[in-house]
Amino acid sequence: MALQFTNFLGRYGGGAPGGLMSNQAFLSQNNSVYANRQSPGQRVARSNAYATRRANAANNRRYRQILDILRRNVADTSGSGNAELGLIRQNETQANTSGMQDLVSRGLSNTTLRPAVLARNRQTAGLLEQAARERALRARIGARGDLAGAIERREDVGPDFSSLLPLLLRGGAVGL
Repeated sequence: MALQFTNFLGRYGGGAPGGLMSNQAFLSQNNSVYANRQSPGQRVARSNAYATRRANAANNRRYRQILDILRRNVADTSGSGNAELGLIRQNETQANTSGMQDLVSRGLSNTTLRPAVLARNRQTAGLLEQAARERALRARIGARGDLAGAIERREDVGPDFSSLLPLLLRGGAVGL
């Protein structure tokens, strides 16, 4: 009995006055003892759980980065086409002015050709504006589709027990 008590004091005593350990030293020593008593399967499962948590945290960071980029793309396309539409309208005004000057120089400014020139320029500008609006709409739809696709395709599936079981059985067979 005295030998067992000496072993107890030798293991848990020392360091502190009166031969007793601090709570922190006792707990850290017991945790290391507990870690050494784990079965190989428990160590693999604990290691896998830790790796899964780290991988999921990294996936969450990447997912947030991707969503931020895609949201900026959607925001960037919200005004797309406005500059092109402004340029088309400016070109229409220049074409109208040029057409009117041409009619005046020919002495045809008070004829029925004036409305025809304006109508032709308006029709051409209208077709160009429609094409610009369609391109802008396709850009917005594409950016929103990319964002929705990224949200839909997200899968954080860590390894489940059925994928760990063969590893555990293999480890047990080799005596881990």
